Amino acid sequence: MKLMKLSVLAIAVMAVTIAPSQANETAPDFDYISASYESTDFAGEKVNGFGLELSRSINADWFMMAGLNYGSESNVAGTSIDFDFTNISVGAAYKFHQTETTAFYAGLGLVYLDASASGFGETISDSDTGYGLTLGVRHRFTPAFEFDGQVQHVDVAGDSDQQFSLTGKYFFQTDWSARLNYTFVDSDNSSFGIGVSYHF
Repeated sequence: MKLMKLSVLAIAVMAVTIAPSQANETAPDFDYISASYESTDFAGEKVNGFGLELSRSINADWFMMAGLNYGSESNVAGTSIDFDFTNISVGAAYKFHQTETTAFYAGLGLVYLDASASGFGETISDSDTGYGLTLGVRHRFTPAFEFDGQVQHVDVAGDSDQQFSLTGKYFFQTDWSARLNYTFVDSDNSSFGIGVSYHF
């Protein structure tokens, strides 16, 4: 009888210990840093570069986000013109509806854009700052697969665009995942990325 009581107690303790861990494995993740190779299409011209992304929880409902995208291309359209761009964003988001596997969120942030073209002895550059609004949903289908979808409104210097982004992550380890992302702006502008994320 005593052995049975001890067994029941041990099982109860294990259940309490393991349950939060299993719940965390199926919850959407908002604490990571990512690095990716990015290919951006500007009106038919491919510009290759890299992307960095940071997401960090502030509390159970809020998280901060920051991103950097850089791309460059030489001999654009077969000419002697070189082109490069930098896109930096930083902001915060609120998870307004959450379940064990899904989080709906809305965010606001600052956006900085810089672009330059050089060739034939001249350089033309332009930069400006604006804002971005984000509405998104993140869902953990299984402990190994997570999906994120976003609709973004970006306004810089009075010029606004709507962007639609999809990101899929495959967790090949508890704290590492491979990622694919695609962003569509319009028929002339889109981007594709492949990379890895470290989750902490």
